[in-house]
Amino acid sequence: MKKLYPILIFVILFTVYALTAYPDLTYTDNGELASVATTLGIAHPTGYPLFTIISNLWTQLPVSSSQIFELNLLSSFLTALSAYILFFTLRQLFGSKNDLFSFGATLAYGFGNIIWNQGLFLEVYSLHLVLINMIILVSIKTFYKLNLRYIIALVFLIGLSFGNHLTTVLILPSFLYLLISTKSLKGKNIKLILTLIITFLIGISSYLYLPIVSSMDPLFNWGNVSRSFEKFMYHVQGKQYQIWMFSDSEIFKKNLIDFFFMLPKEMNILTVFIPFGIFGMLNKKKNIAIYLLLLCFANVIYASGYIIHDIESYFAIALLTLEIFALFGLYETLKNKSKYLPLIFLVPLLSLFINYQNNNHSDDKIVPEYIKLTIDPLPKNSIVISSQWDFWCSGFWYKQQIESYRKDIILIEKELLRRTWYPAQLLKWYPELETCRKEVDDYLNILEDFESGKDFNGNEIQIKYIKMLNSFVEKFENERNIYMSSDVMQTEKQFALKHYKYPYGMLFQILKPEKIFVNPNPNDFNTTIFKAMERINPNHIDEAIFETAAQNFSANAYYQLSEKNTKLAYDFANKAIEIDSNNLLGLKILNSINTQK
Repeated sequence: MKKLYPILIFVILFTVYALTAYPDLTYTDNGELASVATTLGIAHPTGYPLFTIISNLWTQLPVSSSQIFELNLLSSFLTALSAYILFFTLRQLFGSKNDLFSFGATLAYGFGNIIWNQGLFLEVYSLHLVLINMIILVSIKTFYKLNLRYIIALVFLIGLSFGNHLTTVLILPSFLYLLISTKSLKGKNIKLILTLIITFLIGISSYLYLPIVSSMDPLFNWGNVSRSFEKFMYHVQGKQYQIWMFSDSEIFKKNLIDFFFMLPKEMNILTVFIPFGIFGMLNKKKNIAIYLLLLCFANVIYASGYIIHDIESYFAIALLTLEIFALFGLYETLKNKSKYLPLIFLVPLLSLFINYQNNNHSDDKIVPEYIKLTIDPLPKNSIVISSQWDFWCSGFWYKQQIESYRKDIILIEKELLRRTWYPAQLLKWYPELETCRKEVDDYLNILEDFESGKDFNGNEIQIKYIKMLNSFVEKFENERNIYMSSDVMQTEKQFALKHYKYPYGMLFQILKPEKIFVNPNPNDFNTTIFKAMERINPNHIDEAIFETAAQNFSANAYYQLSEKNTKLAYDFANKAIEIDSNNLLGLKILNSINTQK
C-alpha cells in the first residue's frame, strides 16, 4: 500500500484540480500562452521555450474536445506532478517508515491556496513547481549521500529549469552553498568541470527554439527574436519588465507584508510550526536548513521587489520551502507520539474546506463572456484600440486566431505598439493596415533607438506614436467603425483630438464631428451570464473587470440621459447596477429617473 502513496497523491490532486479548473480562457497571459502552445510560436519574454514545447506536445493528446480546457488541464497535471515529487523529498526527510505522514503532508501542500491555483489554468508556474521540486529533491539526496551523479543531475535540472523560467536564478545561492558545504568539486579534475558545463548547456538548450522558430515567421512571433542576437537577448532577459523591479520601496514593503499574510491561507494551522521547523532543522539537518533558507530568502526578496498585480505565484517557491519547514516542525513535535502522526490529515482537509470556494473555477467564464460583451455588438469590420491585456486582449488573440471568432475585427493592442516587433505582427494579421505603413515605419525608425539603448528623444517618440495611432483612425474612419477602450482615453490625451468619443457598450466610438452617432441597443449587450458569474470571493482582477463593466454601462447611461434618451439611460444604468450594485453613477441615474417619474 505504501508504494501507492505517491500515485494516490497525484490522482487525488489531479482529480480535484481538473474538477475545479477553468473551462475556458482566463485573465492575463492565458490566451496568449494557449495560442503560442497551439501554433508553436514565441511567447512573451522570456519566451518560455521548454513550456511551449511541452504544451504543444500536450495538445496532441486526446484529452478534451475543448483545446483551451485541455491546455488548462496541463497545469493540473504538472501541479499534481510537483506534489508527487515532493512526497519523495518528505520521505527523504522523515524516513520511509513515516510514509503515511508524508502522504498527508504532501496533500497539505497540494491544497494550499496558491499551489492549488497553479493547477487551474495554463501558465508557466506549474512546470516551474515541477522543476524546482526536482531540484530540491536531488539536492537533499546530495546532502544525505554525496554522489557526483547527483551533482550532474542537478546541473542539468537547473539548466532545464532556466529554459522554463529565469527566476531559476534564485536557486543559485543554494546550489553554491551545496557545492561548498559538501565539497563536491574539491580536488576534481577539469574533465568533470567540462562535463558539468556541457550538461548545463544541454539543459538550457531549449532556448535555441526561439531564434529557430522565430525565423520561420510563426503566427505568434513575440519579439521576432531572429532579427538579431541583440533582440534575442532583449527578449530572453525580459528587459521590458526590468523597470518594474525594485523601483518602489513602498511596493516592496507591501509585497513583503502581503507574503506573510499569505502563509495562513497556504498552510492554515501548519503556519505556527514554521519557526519550530526552522530551528529544529538547523539543529538536526543544518546543511539542508541553510539550503532551504537561502532559497526562501532569495525568492522573497526578488518577488517583493516586483511591481505586478498577480504577484502571489512569484512567492510559490518561498511558500514551498516554508511548508517543508512547517512539516518538519510538526513531525518533530509528534514523532515521539507516533499515534498522533495521522493528525496531519486534518491539515489538507482543513485547507480543502477553506480554499475550495476560492479555487473552484469550474463555471468561471468571465473572460470569454467579457470578450463577447465587448465584441459581439460591434458592426462588421470594426477596428478596436485597447490595452486591456489582462481583461480580454490576450483572450481575444486566442479566440480570433485559433477559434476564428470575429475574424473581421482588427484589434490594435496600444501598449504593445511600444515594442518594435508588434507592428510587423499587426500588419501580418491585418494586411488592411498596410495603408498606415509610412506612419508605422516613421515611428519604428525612432523607436529602435530606444529599444537598442541608444540616445533617443522621448518626446519625438511620443509624437510619432500618436501620429501612428491617429493614422489608424484617419485612414479608415470613412469605411469602418472605430472604437477604443476607456484606458486609451485616460492614457493618451493627445490621441484623436479632432474627434468625438461616444460610449458604446464596453468601448467608446471615435467619430468626426460631422458624423452622426448611432445609439447602441442595450439588448445587444447580454449581461445575464456575465453578471451571474460574480463569485463569493472574487480576486482583484475579478473585482476590476466587474467594476470596469459597470463603469462602462453607467457611462452609456450618463450620455443617454444627457441626450434626453431616458429609456436608454434607464436600461444602461440597470445593467451597471446588475453587475456592480455599488456603482454610484448608475445608482444616481436610476434615482434621478425614478424621481422624475
